[in-house]
Parts: sequence; structure tokens; C-alpha cells
Amino acid sequence: MRPQHIMNKFFDEIYCIVRSDQIDNEYRREIFLKLCKAKSVKYSKLKVDGMESNQFAYHLKKLKEDGFIEKLDDGGEYTLAPKGLRLADTISHKTGLVRTQPKVLIVFD
Repeated sequence: MRPQHIMNKFFDEIYCIVRSDQIDNEYRREIFLKLCKAKSVKYSKLKVDGMESNQFAYHLKKLKEDGFIEKLDDGGEYTLAPKGLRLADTISHKTGLVRTQPKVLIVFD
């Protein structure tokens, strides 16, 4: 695969992540931001205050199915998956919103 095709695929993937509803949902964004601030977080610490258990489980499952987070083998801890790490790099940890990041890309052919 040529470098330009690789970069196009990369930018398409980033665009899909940023435009997806996972970061637009208030609960998922709050869960996601908790994971952004630590290497791993226990299930009980991820729960959003005032959220029903079944609602929390749904949003956690949705983040996991969409590839943003993953459950660690050693107990009930969660961490960011590679896709989540890429998304975390684009989010302001103060506001929880995607921040503008100027990028310079040089492709040599």
C-alpha cells in the first residue's frame, strides 16, 4: 500500500471517530474522560454519579463494542483501547470536546 493510501485511511478513521455519537453522548464522554485520566479504572469507579446501573452498563458496553475501551484480564478494570487512545489525543481534558489541532504532514513518494 502506498503511503498516501495509508494516510487517507488514517484520516478517514479519525474523522469517523470524531463524528461518531460516542463522544456526543454525555454519559459515554464522562466515562471516557475518566479513563483518559488514569491508566486503568475499576468498574465501580467509572460509574457516573446518579446513573442507574443498567444505564451505566449499557454505555460501558457501547464504548467497548465500538472499540474505545477494553476490559483488562485482571479483575474488573477498564482501560483505553488503541482507538480510544487515538481519540484521547484529540480531546481537551478540560472541556471533553474535540480540540483543533494543527497538523503538518509531509509524504515523500
